[in-house]
Amino acid sequence: MTDRFRGELVDCLTKVAPWDAPPALNTPLMGVAGQRVCFQVAWLDTSPGLDDTHLKLEVASDASVDVSQVRLVPVQIPSFTPDSAANIADQAGLYPDLLELLSPTDSDGRCYDIVRQHTGWHSIWIRVGLPATSVRVRLSDPSREKNIIDAELPITTVGGCLPETTATITTWFHCDSLAHVYQTDVWGEKHWRVIEQFLEAARYTGFNSVMMPLWTPPVDTAPCHYRTPTQLLEITRTGDGHYQFGTRRADRWIDLMRRMGYSSVEVPHLFTQWGAKFAPQFWVDCGSGPEPMFGWGTNAQDREYRFFLTELVPFVRKFLDDAFGTDHVFFHISDEPNQSTHESYELAEKLVRSLLEGSHILDAVSDPLFASAVETPVVATNAVRAFRQSGVTPTWVYYCVAQDRRVANRFIAQRGIRHRMIGWHMYKFQVKGFLHWALNFYNAALSVRPIHPFIDTSAGGSLISGDAFILYPGAHGEPLGSLRSEMLRDAFEDLALCELAERHIGRKRVLDIIDPDGSIDFDAGWPSASEYLERRATLLRALLHA
Repeated sequence: MTDRFRGELVDCLTKVAPWDAPPALNTPLMGVAGQRVCFQVAWLDTSPGLDDTHLKLEVASDASVDVSQVRLVPVQIPSFTPDSAANIADQAGLYPDLLELLSPTDSDGRCYDIVRQHTGWHSIWIRVGLPATSVRVRLSDPSREKNIIDAELPITTVGGCLPETTATITTWFHCDSLAHVYQTDVWGEKHWRVIEQFLEAARYTGFNSVMMPLWTPPVDTAPCHYRTPTQLLEITRTGDGHYQFGTRRADRWIDLMRRMGYSSVEVPHLFTQWGAKFAPQFWVDCGSGPEPMFGWGTNAQDREYRFFLTELVPFVRKFLDDAFGTDHVFFHISDEPNQSTHESYELAEKLVRSLLEGSHILDAVSDPLFASAVETPVVATNAVRAFRQSGVTPTWVYYCVAQDRRVANRFIAQRGIRHRMIGWHMYKFQVKGFLHWALNFYNAALSVRPIHPFIDTSAGGSLISGDAFILYPGAHGEPLGSLRSEMLRDAFEDLALCELAERHIGRKRVLDIIDPDGSIDFDAGWPSASEYLERRATLLRALLHA
């Protein structure tokens, strides 16, 4: 009689798609104390019928364990250009991404019910906390009293504790999206509870900085359109024309960041996106309650806005410097200026130059024309070579939907190695910071309307699926992780691991291990998943015996 079920243990870099049998796990489970090791249990029902499929999974370890079902999500735009080297497939369809945490069904917390969700291969994501020495996995078919998988996997734990990376890893946090998806008032208690959970999930993913909405960020917004206001600062215009600032809500936000271990903060842009031509919208109490002021109708060089900045910027600098320290506060002028807006960007920069003297200014750019115009250019990963050729070595990098060929990114259809390599890229080229525009952007492109993130992963059919968010909104305000958020956490931990190993075995040896032929670059030198994991294991062994 032919076995109905097939099973396989799979590594943490493979995306188990329904249509493709995954490769077997062939690299050891290793990590530093305080980390967690991840792997997958994949299974296939070879003859699905009308009856329900109920399997039993048992996971036992001498450390903490959690288990998640990998769910399929709709991918409207897997890529703009077919790329079999980067993607698991290039057609619109259902792809593995969402992680649904499973609850154990026994008092010992070891057994889980596994149910068929679709035809084809399924995957279960398993995390084991370190230190640990082994994990035992048994997947069985209770109706036939037959094991599909029965294995005990050794785990190697390197002593000590993995320190925080020295790099700044920052993301933009979209409070309006959370208000929309949970149908709650902005800054109401329910909104705050959801924000707290999402900030915590971002921290778990590896971000140690977020953009703090002191005013509604003037990004990803259609001209003459406004996003739902999410302004933390309370601003009052006094009778003599000056401005006063209250921080009741901002203090609460900072308290959350401190409690969760965030070390840096981004300030929203002082001018609109793509050229710095207009002022952001602020809500100001002029005597009869908050009302909108400035915005798309206000030129960036407007006299009243210039005066407003002379009072706003010094206040924000002192407020955030006191909370985080000057070296950990990042200001922005305008996001992604281009050649056609070079003049307006330079005028805006000149306008606030003296106000921001001594602070850190970052802006995302992809044209070397702005290498000198921006104090610290955050360079698109696909433009790094062009910046080098112009004589500038980038110290900060970013990627978004435009970085869709040859470089790392976090699109749903991409292979896991494309998410994971950014950590090694940053280490090899000594990059001090990484920025992404969207932790949880649940809007159509340019924020013209909200979208349903479990149905639309492409920002209304405009962006490559996965660009706009890596966390999904759970039914009760809880963020749900994804394969991509797990793999990004691993990437940032690999950066920290390289930094730790360098202190013990030297930078040259670390590079010899992770990049033995010197081919790694932001757009080159991609190892296979198994080769990557084996290099990482070699690095851990070197650290273990240092």
